[in-house]
Parts: sequence; C-alpha cells; structure tokens
Amino acid sequence: MIERRGCDLSPVDTESEEGRLTLLSFVWAAQWLDRNLSSVVPGAATVVFHSIVAPYMSESSYKQLVDVLSRAGKAATKAAPLAWLRMEPGSAQADVRLTIWPEGEERIIATTSFHGRDIRWLVEGSGR
Repeated sequence: MIERRGCDLSPVDTESEEGRLTLLSFVWAAQWLDRNLSSVVPGAATVVFHSIVAPYMSESSYKQLVDVLSRAGKAATKAAPLAWLRMEPGSAQADVRLTIWPEGEERIIATTSFHGRDIRWLVEGSGR
C-alpha cells in the first residue's frame, strides 16, 4: 500500500482564485521576473526580495535568475533604481545581501538565523 499524509491547520483553497495566486507566489519563475522587470518606472524603486530560495533551485535556474536581474540592473537608472534584497544561507547563518543598481554594488547588510531571529546588522543605521 502506498499513501501520502500531511496536515495543515490553514490549508490553501486551490479552487479559489486567491488560493491559486497564493500557491503561484511560492514558485520562482525567471520568465515571470523577466517580464515584470522589462521596463523601468521613473520615480520608483523596484525591489526584488526572496528568502531561503536558492537551495531549492537548480543551478541553471538560479543562474537564469541572476542573469535576469543583471539585465534588469543594466537598465536601471538613478531615477528608477533596482534593488535585489535576499536572505540566503551563508557560512554559519543566513546572510542578508543587498545589490542596488545602477551601480550594481553588492554587500552583506546583516546575518541572521534561518528564520530571521537574532539579526546582526552590519551596516550603520540599520534598525538599531
């Protein structure tokens, strides 16, 4: 006998439009990101954020994600900057990294546990 079991105190209703959108929000698609970063909006900063996604992506999918962000970064301007904020595994804990274009400067701004507790800010004026 083969079976599968699981429980969720608040399961997502896959029959509803909201439920389908919720589930889609959990899937990283470089094509979707490419479409949505294809034009800059003067006077607005665009922020792409994710946390603990990289370990679940194939190497080629992650490379595609980086390529999409790099292309979008080249199109960014001071009037329409692009920021890539991510919390991903570091050496002992998670690193919170920030890359801002048009300069393309990347830096680690904090370290934290994998669930976001015990944040150690590494830049001045960041929350404390």
